[in-house]
Amino acid sequence: MTDRFARFVAVCTVLTTLAAAGVGYVSARAARDSGGDKVGALQLSLDSLARQIEANRAAYLQLDRFTLAQKLRREAMNARSERLLFQRDERALTLEERRNEWLADRIERVSGQLARATGVSALTLNGRDGPATDKIAFPSRYLARNTTLDEQRLLALRDTTNEQELSRSRRLSAYSVTLALFAIAVFLFGFSLTPEGRIRGGLFAGTAGVLAIAGMLVTVGAGLRGPPDPPPQAAEAYARGSVAIEVGDYRTAIRELDRAIELNPDLARAWRARSTAEFRASSPQLTGYPSLTSPEALRRSNADLRKALDLGGDTPDLRLSLGFGLFEEGLMERDDDLLKEAVDVSRRAVAANPLDPVA
Repeated sequence: MTDRFARFVAVCTVLTTLAAAGVGYVSARAARDSGGDKVGALQLSLDSLARQIEANRAAYLQLDRFTLAQKLRREAMNARSERLLFQRDERALTLEERRNEWLADRIERVSGQLARATGVSALTLNGRDGPATDKIAFPSRYLARNTTLDEQRLLALRDTTNEQELSRSRRLSAYSVTLALFAIAVFLFGFSLTPEGRIRGGLFAGTAGVLAIAGMLVTVGAGLRGPPDPPPQAAEAYARGSVAIEVGDYRTAIRELDRAIELNPDLARAWRARSTAEFRASSPQLTGYPSLTSPEALRRSNADLRKALDLGGDTPDLRLSLGFGLFEEGLMERDDDLLKEAVDVSRRAVAANPLDPVA
């Protein structure tokens, strides 16, 4: 019986040691991947900043050159009108007309080349975002498409990478606990075979077995809670929604942000942006900062802000927005609890950023 017990304990010790070695290997890989995620998140932040600077410069250069070309075409038109109406200085006016037309054509050709080189859209009179096509939001829509889209996409990808890094950090913590449990289990297995431990060898071995099983369960649980795969489509949908908000197309923004949230429910930015779109889509205010909306839109907006807060998007600005929304909802519903929560949320925002004049 004693030999059988010793063999059983020896086998359990070997299995536990092998399991510990496996967890150690997985932990080392997770640590390496976590370090890579940190570097990736930093790189995406730098890329976002660089892209924003480059896109702003390129887009405003397109706008300046477009404005200059249109000015030259107007001057050419004025010269033509003066030549035809007054029939004087025909030679000089003809030369001025042709010179301005040639310069305008030249500017537009070079602008097209610059647009292709810098990755922005060429701005033309009848283009997608030109003044002839976009009579309502020119040049805001053009600037938003070319300065906001890539920047917001990279920021969303950075957030996803940060979420992966956080998930791997949690897994590393779980693996550390597992290794500690395995170490204690191996010690107890060995102690149960010593003369001092043989008196209660079954108790020590049983405890060691429980600890080993607990370590395995922790490892399996950590593995099942692995980091999410990066969803590039979610980042792209979020970026399109952000552009739509910037140009005032809130219904389109809601559709795009619904898609982003469907693809990546943990993207706090998308919940925050959708709360803005929901609020503004039903607001009767067409200019300035919207402060009124429908009761249903207000409730949806506040729910999205709460979700963004739960997902870790805790910033003073978000808390201020949530405090304002809860205050409005509390007044509308005559709910004292909502009003108290609004005050508490706003106080937390002030405490986090006491120098903010808005807070």
